[in-house]
Amino acid sequence: MNEGEIDGITLGLRKKIKIWSPFMDNLSKTDLLKKGYKELGEQIFKSWSCYGNGKIHCGKCESCNNRKLAFLKSKIADETKYS
Repeated sequence: MNEGEIDGITLGLRKKIKIWSPFMDNLSKTDLLKKGYKELGEQIFKSWSCYGNGKIHCGKCESCNNRKLAFLKSKIADETKYS
């Protein structure tokens, strides 16, 4: 996007876009979960990780397994409902 807007950026009409991801700061899922829990508290359990489209997490897909492992490693009790 920055390449497509280089004239506007150069003229000061646009700002450069920077996309951030946890990986860029070497944050593991466990680190990210701890930060999220600290900021969001119980609201973290309303987050969605599952690849499925059910009403609750499937508990079997890669994303659910990564979520369970992150809770386990962070020593935060996982209140997520899994099928």
